[in-house]
Amino acid sequence: MTGLLPTTPVELVAHGLRYRADPAYEAFVRDVLAPLAATPERLPGAELVKQNRVRTVVRLPGPDGAIIYVKRFRVLRLGDR
Repeated sequence: MTGLLPTTPVELVAHGLRYRADPAYEAFVRDVLAPLAATPERLPGAELVKQNRVRTVVRLPGPDGAIIYVKRFRVLRLGDR
């Protein structure tokens, strides 16, 4: 434990998708991540960590140099199965 108090994530909608993010990263999510949310592995500096039928996990540098993990989940409608 780092001794930091946990922050309550903010919820935002950008480019037609819902996000939950730390308040400090709200602008980063809206301006950088959201436009390429369908393919997070194409973000500048992104490194693919894991990819399967259900999700893609990408590690990328955040605006303050911190490492950010982005998880993109694939969701199918019941009628599409």
